[in-house]
Amino acid sequence: MENKPIKKKVLIVDDEEYLRQILVDVMEINDIESIAVDEGQKALEVYKKEKNEIGLVLLDLILPKETGVDTYKNLCKINPDVKVIFMSGLGDKDTLRTIPNYNEFIFLKKPFSMDEVTEKVVMSLT
Repeated sequence: MENKPIKKKVLIVDDEEYLRQILVDVMEINDIESIAVDEGQKALEVYKKEKNEIGLVLLDLILPKETGVDTYKNLCKINPDVKVIFMSGLGDKDTLRTIPNYNEFIFLKKPFSMDEVTEKVVMSLT
C-alpha cells in the first residue's frame, strides 16, 4: 500500500483582492488547499497557527503595512525553513538582494500565467 504525501496548504499574501481570488482558484483547480490574506501581519498570525500544515507561502513584495521582505524575515523567526515564492509586478527583484542567499528564491513577475504559477507551486511543494 502506498503512502500518500501529506497535503500541504499554500498561504497567499497579496493586497490585491482579485489576484488573491485567482490564486485561490488556481490552487483549488490543482487540489491544493490555500489560505489568502491581504497583509503581512495577518500572514504571520495564520502562519503561527498553521505552520505545520503550510508548505509554501506566495508572498507579494509590495504590501501596505510592511514589505514582503519584512514579512519573510518575520516568517523565518517562526520557521527558519519556510518556503517562499516572491511575487511582484514592479520587477522589483532588487529588493530580494537585501535577503541573504536571495538567488535561492523563486520570483514570479506579475502578470504571470496560471500554468507558470502552478508549475512553481507544485515544484516547491514536492
